[in-house]
Amino acid sequence: MADYLAPINPKHSAVSIGTNSTSVIAANKARRYLLIANDGSVTVYIALGGAAVTNQGIPVMPNGGAYEMSQDKGNLFLGAVNGTTPTGVAAVLVTEGV
Repeated sequence: MADYLAPINPKHSAVSIGTNSTSVIAANKARRYLLIANDGSVTVYIALGGAAVTNQGIPVMPNGGAYEMSQDKGNLFLGAVNGTTPTGVAAVLVTEGV
């Protein structure tokens, strides 16, 4: 099983995202997995490698919506990830595996 052949060391963090582009997680060349979960009540828009803009990029829906990146999925991004909301503030939960 892949879990035993190539374990990852997960690191968990939480970020408050508001209406200005905010860092969700910094670039990390050692990243092998990333999960971004929206624990808030408004949509969070994430941007890979640049400033986040409402209604652009990747929407992460409210109340538990999530976006997962991994080598297995073929969508792993090693650069900085930023987020924004159209209104209010959302709590974003981040799990990064290295």
